[in-house]
Amino acid sequence: MSELFSHAWLLWGPDPVALREKVWEMIAEAYGQKEDTLRRLKNGSFADLVSIAPESGKVLIDDVRYVARALNLTPIEGDMKFAIIENAHNMNVYAQNAMLKLLEETPARRMIFLTAANTENILPTVLSRVQVKKIDADEEGVVSGAERAALIGFMESIFPAGDIEAVFNAADYIASDKGKTAPLLREIASVFTDIYAAKMAGHSCPEDLKYLSHDISCPLAIYAIKRTNRTISDIASNASPAIALQALFADIMEEYNAENRWNKI
Repeated sequence: MSELFSHAWLLWGPDPVALREKVWEMIAEAYGQKEDTLRRLKNGSFADLVSIAPESGKVLIDDVRYVARALNLTPIEGDMKFAIIENAHNMNVYAQNAMLKLLEETPARRMIFLTAANTENILPTVLSRVQVKKIDADEEGVVSGAERAALIGFMESIFPAGDIEAVFNAADYIASDKGKTAPLLREIASVFTDIYAAKMAGHSCPEDLKYLSHDISCPLAIYAIKRTNRTISDIASNASPAIALQALFADIMEEYNAENRWNKI
C-alpha cells in the first residue's frame, strides 16, 4: 500500500457523486493498474470492494458489522480489500461505536472510506482515527436548474414515451459542450439516485421526477446509475461521446421496456 495513503479516510462535501468519484480515484491509485481499476470500480465489477450506500435513513450497527466481516475475508483479486460507507453523517451512535472498533482493528492491507455531507454528527473519536478531506463541488461542473430540467425532459420522452428520436436529441445535447458532458452525465446518475432513494424509503419522488419515476423500479434505477457511470468512464477513455451517449440511452430504454412490457399489453 502506498505510504501516501492512510487506512481510513473521511471525504465530505456537498456533492455525493463527486465524493464517490474521488474515492474511486483513491482506491485505483492505491491498488494500482489505475485506469483498469477505475473502470471496473465505475461499472461495479471490482471484486475486492464492499460498499453500502443508505440514501435515506441511518447507517446502522449491522451495516458496520457487515463491512467488518467483509474486510476480514481473503481478497479475491489481489492482496487488498476496500470498503466504502456513504452518507456516514447518518451513522447512529451505535454504528459509530462499531466503526470506532473497526478503525482501531482494521486488518492489514485494508482501506476504509467514509463519505458524508458534513462532519457535524460524527463523533470526535471517529474523526480522530481517519484522515479528513473536504471535497468541494467543481463550480465549472455545476449543472443549472434549467439543464437538469432539460435532461429530465429528454428522459421523459425516452422512457415513458418511448420516443427513439429523443435518444439522439439527448445525446446531441449532452455532447454539444465537452466541458459539460461529464457533469450532465453525473446529473443523470443523480436523478436515478434520487428515484432509488425515494422508492427505497417509501416516499414520494421529488415533484420534477414524478412522471419519469412512475415505472422505474429500484433495480432499474441501480442499472441506470451503473450504466451511466460506465459511460462517463468510456468517454474519458476517448470513446466517441455521441455514440456512447446513444448507447447509454438505448440500453436503459431496453431495460425499461423489458421491465414494463406487461404493463403495455
